[in-house]
Amino acid sequence: MIKIPDTTLLSALGREIPSVDVIPIVCGEYGLMVTGEVLEEISRMPCERIDAARGLMIPPLQSGERYRKIVSYLVSRYTVLHIGELSCIATSLMLSSEGRENYLVLDDKPARNLAEKIHNDDQIVRILGNVPPLKFTGTFGLLIHLKSKGRISKSECAKISDDLRHSTFRLNPGMLDRFIK
Repeated sequence: MIKIPDTTLLSALGREIPSVDVIPIVCGEYGLMVTGEVLEEISRMPCERIDAARGLMIPPLQSGERYRKIVSYLVSRYTVLHIGELSCIATSLMLSSEGRENYLVLDDKPARNLAEKIHNDDQIVRILGNVPPLKFTGTFGLLIHLKSKGRISKSECAKISDDLRHSTFRLNPGMLDRFIK
């Protein structure tokens, strides 16, 4: 299943979790489709892990009039969100309208709120027709899923938890405690 991450996921996996290289695991398990806008945002903060993983990522859907119309509409309508988040939502809408299962990986609450309701937006329906509700998770939800599938070990979970405790990534310490059990 395709995962469409915003900049936060790549930043967390590439910079905030130095002890375990999770990006190739994510790419191998799900297929990671990173939009050009997110790649542009992340390129301002160079990271060897992200650069090394680019070849593992699925090329994004960034051509076509419908994609451009959706992004343009989202940028003009939802000005509190960044272009990276909006491009992820646009990509998910496009894939969902084609019946291609996907998950957004969004950590920002306003972006998640938009993802939850955007399929009912009149302008989106005019451009794409009926679109099913978008599915999404966050960075930590993705890590929990990888753990449950056995793709990251208990010892790797402990390292990841320790890294996140000492990072700028905001997370409830109790969640990290449950993650390592």
